[in-house]
Amino acid sequence: RVMFAIINPLHNNVLIEVIKEKKTSTGLIIPELEAEKICKGFIRAIGQGRYNEKFDKVNPMALKEGDCVIFNKQNSIEFVENGICYVLVSEDDVYGTIVL
Repeated sequence: RVMFAIINPLHNNVLIEVIKEKKTSTGLIIPELEAEKICKGFIRAIGQGRYNEKFDKVNPMALKEGDCVIFNKQNSIEFVENGICYVLVSEDDVYGTIVL
């Protein structure tokens, strides 16, 4: 497990290391505006999950550390540590995992 001095996600939040890409693996160039909204990255830390409606049980996260994901960057908290860009987002803002 990678430890971060700054962020330990709570509840259903995830810490993602952002992969900055302007071009896809097939050579398609992503327009600047679209690249700002939808991003790709690796999950580096996760929260424990979200409580159910009765608040008597925590629903586990569907994601795990190391997953490569596509996520919505617009609702994120962004910061840089040691020259690497990270974002903190809700699990709800992660659209899916990428199979490498």
